[in-house]
Amino acid sequence: MRKSLYAVLAALLLATGVARALEPDQVLVVTNQNVPESVALGRLYADYRKIPAENLVALDLPTSDVLTAASYQRRLVEPLRAAMTERGIDGRITCVLTTYGVPYRLAAEETSADRQAVLDWCGRTAKQTHLELAQATELIKHVGTHFPSSARYTSSVETLHGLFDVAVTLPEPLPKVETLMQEFQRQAASKTRHIGKLADPVQRTTAQRQLLALTRRVMGLPGLANAMREHRPDGLPSNQELQQRMTHLQGRLQELAQTEMSPNLLEGAVKEALEPIGGLVGVYQFVNQQQEYMKIMTSLSAVDSELVLLWWDDYPRDGWMDNPHFWRVPAEARRQLLAERGRVLMVSRLDGARLGDLVRMVRDAVAVEAEGLQGTVYIDAGGKDPNFDKRLRGLADLLRAQTSLKVELETSQMVMRAGSAPNAALYCGWYSLRKYVPAFQWVRGAVGYHVASWEAQDLRNPETLQWVPQMQANGIAATIGSADEPLLQAFPPPEEFFPLLLSGELTVAEVYWRTIPHVSWRMLLVADPLYNPFKNNPQ
Repeated sequence: MRKSLYAVLAALLLATGVARALEPDQVLVVTNQNVPESVALGRLYADYRKIPAENLVALDLPTSDVLTAASYQRRLVEPLRAAMTERGIDGRITCVLTTYGVPYRLAAEETSADRQAVLDWCGRTAKQTHLELAQATELIKHVGTHFPSSARYTSSVETLHGLFDVAVTLPEPLPKVETLMQEFQRQAASKTRHIGKLADPVQRTTAQRQLLALTRRVMGLPGLANAMREHRPDGLPSNQELQQRMTHLQGRLQELAQTEMSPNLLEGAVKEALEPIGGLVGVYQFVNQQQEYMKIMTSLSAVDSELVLLWWDDYPRDGWMDNPHFWRVPAEARRQLLAERGRVLMVSRLDGARLGDLVRMVRDAVAVEAEGLQGTVYIDAGGKDPNFDKRLRGLADLLRAQTSLKVELETSQMVMRAGSAPNAALYCGWYSLRKYVPAFQWVRGAVGYHVASWEAQDLRNPETLQWVPQMQANGIAATIGSADEPLLQAFPPPEEFFPLLLSGELTVAEVYWRTIPHVSWRMLLVADPLYNPFKNNPQ
């Protein structure tokens, strides 16, 4: 068991390439000159952490929470670069601390023509697929009751042509896709019973082919294979042949998934592979998922996640990019990327709903470093994804076996109850969306994060129930959250973040940036970047 922790730490620490932890003279403090509290907070932090005076930069920034893309470049990036260069500190600064008053959300840039073309194609395809699903749901009502002369005994289920010769009238407005799917499945079950009662063997075989053809059209090859357990007229492929065909199509889909998306590619993929294997249902689900994904990719990002790339020019900001700091990036690939594009920074934020909480977070960080963080680790693994739950349970096993910390693991589907987590020093769990649960009595210097969407969206709103501002108000010293929908993979993997933090080798900012996968995205670190809770008490 002990070897596993050493292996994790060895890989993490060696991959960082850091000879020493972050130092005060490497931290640049950015304030908003139009917000007096921002300037005062920056000065107070500099005093506590002995930050050199030339490392404080007050910029002329909007007082809103959101920056437009143009304002970000003109009022933040360009003057910040100029200030660092003029003061001769650009070479030594590796971390930026943004403070209360500095906007923390960045508006998306205009959707590119290529991306808009894909979105338009998805919209048209969703509408057409919805219509065809409604037609199939009406057509199935005629299975076994209408036998046109063209419906031969040998008619193929590969096509509906010849199996039906009847006009259908569609309801207006069309029912929802989910409703149509339920109705189709109900009709299919009813028609199976009806077909079994047909006395004429030719009619019975024709009806079977009608039902199987519609099932293949709506549910794809897996639906056809399932329906063939009840109906097997002559001339149909065997189960083995169907499986081979599905395997081939799945392989083709995987090949297509590696290609840059375009309307032509998507249309070809649908006709060639997706429609045969997934049917109308599979196509509809795919295009809707694609639309939702692209909408997510083109919404707001976090200012701090963009500032990591302060020295980069002309990079795309319509979705995340791989984090050059991430420990899994090979050293040679990292060196080559930095040589081609420029330096990358680490960014942390001292921000929230109440200035008193922010001052307390700094004081707690400085005080706790002297003795080391003590208390209980709480891990709540009763979330929505079995794989992520497994990782949280693995973290609990690891910490129980190889640290002196007390570890409490919650595995039920219920969120931790109010007041159930006294003496909380470290925490990771999920999933109570935008509804903080006052389960914790945070010890001084506590570190933790809640895995859910939008938990730092209203960072400065004292009335919100989002987790980041509520954790701050209740006493935590360092936490992580998202300014917009981040997707699960955007969070630092807890089984990497916490072991590296417990090593005492690096500050919380370094731990965060070594373990978070993406930059130019939505995640925020809300903490004193120099805080190292296990510096003098490594676990």
